Amino acid sequence: MKARHTLFAAATIFLFLACAGSSEQMKKIPEINSNSSKGALWIETKTPDIPPAIPALPDNIPIGPELPDGILDVPELPDKAPAVPGSDESLDSVALSKTGELKQRLVMNGVPGEWFDEQLQHETFEIYANIDRYFQKSAEKQVDHDKKHDASWYFARLDVDAKIEKGKKFMEAHNDIFKKAEARHGIHRELIAAIVGVETNFADHHQRGKFYAFNSLVSQYVFTNRKKFAVRELTALYKFSHMTGRSPQYFTSSYAGAIGWGQFIPSSLLAFFIDANGVREDADPFSLEDTIFSVENYLYEHNLSGRNIDDYNARYKAVFAYNHSDIYVKAVLFVYDGLREYFRTEVPDISADPFEDATGNQPAEVDSPSNAHASQSLKIRNRYSALNPKRPFRPRTRYIILHTTEGALEGSLRKVRRYGEAHYFVTPSGEVYRIIDRRKIATHTGRSMWNGQTTLDNSSIGIEVVGFYNRDITEAQYAALRELLRQLKSLYGIKDKNILTHSMVAYGRPNRFHENKHRGRKRCGMIFAHPDVRRRLGLSAGPARDPDVAAQRLVVADPELHRFLYRPPVVLAASVTSSSRDGPVVQYSDEPMVIEKGVTAWRIARERYDDPSTIYVYPDGKRFQGNEIREWDNIPKGTRIQFLEDDQEQEQEFEGFLEIGKDGKTARDLAGHLYADATTIYFFPKGLIRTGAELKRTSSLRKLFEAPPKGTRVLVGYIYGGYVKKGRSASRIAGKKWNYPSTFYRLPDGRILSGDEIDDKSIQARTLIFLLK
Repeated sequence: MKARHTLFAAATIFLFLACAGSSEQMKKIPEINSNSSKGALWIETKTPDIPPAIPALPDNIPIGPELPDGILDVPELPDKAPAVPGSDESLDSVALSKTGELKQRLVMNGVPGEWFDEQLQHETFEIYANIDRYFQKSAEKQVDHDKKHDASWYFARLDVDAKIEKGKKFMEAHNDIFKKAEARHGIHRELIAAIVGVETNFADHHQRGKFYAFNSLVSQYVFTNRKKFAVRELTALYKFSHMTGRSPQYFTSSYAGAIGWGQFIPSSLLAFFIDANGVREDADPFSLEDTIFSVENYLYEHNLSGRNIDDYNARYKAVFAYNHSDIYVKAVLFVYDGLREYFRTEVPDISADPFEDATGNQPAEVDSPSNAHASQSLKIRNRYSALNPKRPFRPRTRYIILHTTEGALEGSLRKVRRYGEAHYFVTPSGEVYRIIDRRKIATHTGRSMWNGQTTLDNSSIGIEVVGFYNRDITEAQYAALRELLRQLKSLYGIKDKNILTHSMVAYGRPNRFHENKHRGRKRCGMIFAHPDVRRRLGLSAGPARDPDVAAQRLVVADPELHRFLYRPPVVLAASVTSSSRDGPVVQYSDEPMVIEKGVTAWRIARERYDDPSTIYVYPDGKRFQGNEIREWDNIPKGTRIQFLEDDQEQEQEFEGFLEIGKDGKTARDLAGHLYADATTIYFFPKGLIRTGAELKRTSSLRKLFEAPPKGTRVLVGYIYGGYVKKGRSASRIAGKKWNYPSTFYRLPDGRILSGDEIDDKSIQARTLIFLLK
């Protein structure tokens, strides 16, 4: 709608305001007068002789980035000042009065009243009555303040991976400009590009701005609590417009009044925006070259330069000044990391994690004579799994889990890459490979629990070290692992007590050998629990007890392992010696692979005891696969257990399906006290799918529930997501978890796939989704 203006004796203001309608932005309706039933208004008024008092601006309104002293001041008004009258307390009259207040504050700030009136008369002027809704729905606000969503949601909303790919082409197309900008003060061109990428998708013309900055700022004064901000920014808009000779209507903007490819608010345009050729009056926020130079200038003026560009905290603070949002900064630095890695041949593996708070922790000192050179000697190569692009971002990082491969180099590397089972892989020669991006989920812990938290894949980084749980690692592995841990500890703020072994966190469901959930399912990585080994890795002693055993969530199924983890021997049994070692770290004694008194099939083979790849050789020479044995209590003493060589190719068991006849005989065996819960889902051999709660309350199904047939599969701790259908995709049902490895899909043909194996765009209708609660 238009504001209409006529001059009567002194200053008069005409404001055309719409307060009805459901659209986000007001529509222009010509020639509507004050009698309109739609609530539109234009009024001709005179300044009264006795003006009412004007309220003072609140002091606690965020007003954007810090500016150099004296750039813009917002003076307070006297107790009484002229205002547009209006006794009607309707929204129209209140808005009209506030517009009058705004004009007077601008005049006191040096803005000509005629300039303000002229903008109100312009055909593009309109009031955005719902402006505050934009601020309330801001993606950054929903993450940083309201906590309605997490960083993974924000990153998916921005599609940061796509921005990295687009940024590569953008930087190559404008390489000369970026080189000149970087040469000014040494600020990496990738950081400048990342800001432009997050702000306007690399100067995409669709991001030019659908609002007018003037209209937005007036609307903010009228309809939000950002009054001081609006006065300051309108003053700056007038000055920048006057300096550059451009009409205020040239400056289209975001709803917040941010202008140009770098999304500078007017006060930042005035303070920090520069012309690439040094002609101040030619500065244009819609010039790509000017924008690149000005983003660089902004970062430099906020204490970033070539001297500290490699300091994460310095980068963080400079970008935070650009936009006071933690999640925004993390997104910018994520895109920066991706571009930096692409344009550099070697990149240190220290970059910001998007889901953690910035940390000022200094790298921990390591008890090693080679510590001063450790960072330079650590070499990390990319050997990414084919699953890496599909893996979702991890919502948090609290732990580092250390593993041993229990197999040789080639087979182990092939396995972890095939199934995406680690973030890092440390070879005997000390080379480190990236398998899964450390910010994403790797399926390395399987069925796991620590301090009551399960599925630790969602909160941990996994490191696979080529070796065995009962043997020492090489000197080169010590050096590489020590430095890798130092970097990760510093980056994520992880305490030594939260650097755990897989043997500590893995747990088993009830089975034939143990009727309760139990600790001891894995011995993987147990060597890293020993104080001597931890000391050589620069770590303090590990946890003194198992919190889940102490809380009786789990029982101890392997007392010997438990003693080693929490009450280890002072010195391990003899190992291969080396004069270069600085401590008596030695080999843990091997356990014979023979069933005898006190040594069961489970103790030797653990969860693989009934797997087809586990071979039992009886004393009489007969051979059986694990899935062929039924009478486990009658296996003769002296039976030797072997594992097929291709066992290294088997996928890490995830905390998912359990099976009647394999993991237990009854529903209670598989699900414990949750066997009749709505979060326990049963998949019967003939295709019937029901929750435990449905089975219990349905008389016709109760017998099936009490004696489920062999082959019945069970998911514990899951909920129905619903069926995929037209207009209801997998990502709409499951959100950010649609491609989590822990999300399962039952296809119409009966096959069940995990999030790793599914493509959101090709999922058939009537596919049923199950989500980990």
